[in-house]
Order: sequence, then C-alpha cells, then structure tokens
Amino acid sequence: EDPWRLSEKFKLSLEQKRFFKIANKACAGDVITLHGGTGTGKTLAISAAIAKRRQPTLWMTSNKSLVFQLYEEVVDYLPDGKAHRYVSSFKDYRPSCMDNYKRRAVLTKARYLPAHGDVCMETMHLRTEARKAVAEKHLGLVVLASGSAVWPIGTDGEFSDGPNCFGIVGGHLTKDEAVKRIEAELTSDLETLGEQEAANLNEMVKEDIISIKERGFCREFADKYGWLVENGGRTTLIDLFNESFGTDWCLVLDETHSLGTQLVAPGKAHADRKKTLIGQGFRLKGSLGSGPLSLEELVGRIPKTLILASATPRKEDPREIWKFEGKHTEVKMVHRPTHILDPIVEFRESPKSIFENVVKDIKEAISKGGQVLLIGIRCVQMEAMTNKLHETSSIRSGILSERTGMLDRIELLNKFKEKELDVLAGVRLLNEGMDLPGVSLVIVLDAHRTGFLRSKCALLQMVGRATRNTNGKVILYGEKRTDAIIDVIDETKQRRDLQMKFNAEHGFVPTPLDQKKRPL
Repeated sequence: EDPWRLSEKFKLSLEQKRFFKIANKACAGDVITLHGGTGTGKTLAISAAIAKRRQPTLWMTSNKSLVFQLYEEVVDYLPDGKAHRYVSSFKDYRPSCMDNYKRRAVLTKARYLPAHGDVCMETMHLRTEARKAVAEKHLGLVVLASGSAVWPIGTDGEFSDGPNCFGIVGGHLTKDEAVKRIEAELTSDLETLGEQEAANLNEMVKEDIISIKERGFCREFADKYGWLVENGGRTTLIDLFNESFGTDWCLVLDETHSLGTQLVAPGKAHADRKKTLIGQGFRLKGSLGSGPLSLEELVGRIPKTLILASATPRKEDPREIWKFEGKHTEVKMVHRPTHILDPIVEFRESPKSIFENVVKDIKEAISKGGQVLLIGIRCVQMEAMTNKLHETSSIRSGILSERTGMLDRIELLNKFKEKELDVLAGVRLLNEGMDLPGVSLVIVLDAHRTGFLRSKCALLQMVGRATRNTNGKVILYGEKRTDAIIDVIDETKQRRDLQMKFNAEHGFVPTPLDQKKRPL
C-alpha cells in the first residue's frame, strides 16, 4: 500500500489539475493561494497536491466542525494515509479572569473568577493520537486541526491550559526546584504590588506551593507556572512538526478569511487578560509569557511549503504576512465538478411582518424537498424565531450558536444532514464552509447592517452555503442595499453567467453528488 495514494474513485477537473500542477512545481518559499467558491473541489485539489508532494501535512481550518468534515473527506481521498484530528479538548472553556461587575450602578470591588470548563475525553484521545503520529513520523500523515495548533499542548502529556488539567512537575525539574523558583519570583513580584494585590498574590501562590509539594501539581499549573518547564510550557503542535520533519512538511491554512483572525486575536486577548491578573495580584509576572503563538512567532515556525485556501481570500499579498521570499501564485476555481451554478441572490426590503414572510419562504423551500439556513445577527433573536417557527408553524428547527458545545454541535449538524430538521438557524457558525447539500435556501436577516457580520466577505460565505444544491437561492432581507449587498449580488451573477456559458459549451448538466449520509 502507498500511504500517499490518491483514490482512483475521484477524477480531477481541469481547474483542479491546474492547481495540482502548480502546487507540484512550487519551490521552497513559494506561496499558493487557492481561490475557489464552495463546492468547486478545493479539498480534493489540495489532497491531490499533498499526495504528489508526499509531504507530512498540517491542515488548519477555522472551527471544530470543519475539522471533522475535512477529516471525512481526506480519508476518502487518501484512503491509505494516516489522517488525524486535533481540536480543543474542552467542551466549553472560560479562562480565569477579573470580573468588574456593577451593583446598583456603582462599580464595586473586582472579583477573581477561576477558570471554568469541562474536558472532552474523546477529543483528548484524538489529540494524543495526533501528537503520537507526528512524533513517530507516520507515512501519509495529514493532521486536520483547528486554531488549537498554535496553543501550547501542555507539559508531560495532555495537560492543556484549563481548570481540570494540570502540568505535572517532573523530568528536568524536581518539585523542590520548582518551588524554589516560584518563591523567588514571588519575592520579586511582591515588591512591585500594592498592599491588597500583594496579599492576593501571596495567598494564591502559597496555596499552590502546598499543592505542588504534596501532589506535584496545582490547579491551572500551565496558565500560572508554565514558564517553569521546557520551552516555557509553550510547545505547540507546529513545534512538534518541526521537531519531527524539520522544514520538509506542508502547512495548509484553509478558510483563511476567518482563520487569520483566529490566529492573531487569541494572543492579544491572552496577553491583556494576563496583564490584568498580574496587576490585581492573581498571577506572577512570569506567567505573561505563556499562551498561544503570536503571528510573528508563527511566521518563524512555518515550513517551506504554504498553501492558502478560501472562497474569499484576503487582498494583501500573503508573502508580506508570512515573510516568504518566493513567488505567489493565485489559482481561481469557478466551475464545480457537479456543474451546479452559483445560487440566485435576491434582495428584499425588510417588511414589518418579516416573520410571516420568512415562514412563507421556508414552507416553499420545504415543499420542494429543500432545507433552509436562517442567519441572523443576535443569538437571542434566532432563539426566539426558531421557537416561534416550531410553536406556530410546526417547522422542525434547531439553532447553532457559540454556546452550543462541540459534541452537541456535531449531533445537530448530523440531524440536519439526515433531514430530521428542516431549518437550521445561527449567527456566525453557519458562515464557514460546511457541506450541507440539502440546503436550497439561505435567508439572511439584517443584511444591511454594518460590521464584519454583514461585510462582503461574510455575505459571500453565506451565499456559499447554497451552492451544493441545484435549486440554490439566497434571500437578503435588509432596510437598504449596501455596497456589500450590491457587490455580492453582482459578483455572484458574474460567476453564475460564466458557469452557465461553460456548461452550455460542454453540454454539462448540473447534478448533485450522490453523497453517502455519513455522520461527522
């Protein structure tokens, strides 16, 4: 068996072959951007390039659901390879922070809130298996990962930065050595704090020292004292790739329009949180160094082969962002292997009785065997609307929000794929490249609003959710036509016209894929 074998079941389209050839010829330092709409076959094209280059690959995308979806596709395309998943091990997680709460409109004393969250043992196991495969240099290795790849994996095993995970003191550092270093740092930090802040820090650290002496660890060890261990407790999955393969591996950044932000924002938020905790006496200054990689640190760790993919790539030259000195090639993919056209996009002024209009649109789509995505601005708004849909119209609906845990999210998406639900509502999590071929109608509320949730990029992503169905349609409800709405309608029409002309010239008929109903 060849671990890099591309399954014979899949034939590359002309556009996929063009990308395949360019990616195969790419030299060290070159950057390739794959600009392809939803359903144009970006995943197959990238998988084919990986197979030809025969390089271990870290394939990052913007959220957990997409990681699981990509995994299923890659397993089909590279059946003899070793594909793994690497996502956050937490079902939900809130790091320790200060809560400046108000009571009777008067700002009272800030409270310290310990970290809160639950570890998912299933994803913990997946992370361990992925790390093991990298360390053992498995042939045919492809790791599908979320933004977790830039966060520390922890120390001495799977001990991430969280409330129920602890960094074990051991290896090159004994308990006594750890305690001495913590005490020295404490003495130094106490001199710079006010009376109350010093009391806070002294009490917390003394309790942690007792725990370390007795059990070898303490609560939130990685967040508090990660700087004690090798590499400052900041070894990431990317570092493991470099340790095992040097620079001879491939990094794929998928859905770069949103992944880029996710790779930069957490580092700043983490630093701001730590500075606040240090100032209030709930962290030692040394803890500031822990946390996710900054963009500069990530740039210094990426390999010589970089592939970017998105339906809406950023305008900036990626060579400037990633400090690559080679050439940049952008490959556009407009035509789908299924020959399905881009959907019809229609703008409607929001009526006062918008709910009645939405119900009518939904029922019309359902009557033709389709499913509907309903995308709003606020979770509260969508929850109220889905409840009303169920109560007044008996429409089977569910809601996908940032408060939905990972396993619940996957269960909900599987129910929708199996057509146990007619409508799936949400705010942001429906924007990305989820493969939902049953969706014939996407309804976007408040399309006229300003901000990134209704930017041209965001709206194009929403339009993309209706591109896997031969009857795809998108309705944008808003108070007025914004520049973003006008651009999206025009751009989608241009692509649709090109696709219609291409199909007519070659005698192609839009045909949906006969996909297996496979759970994520």
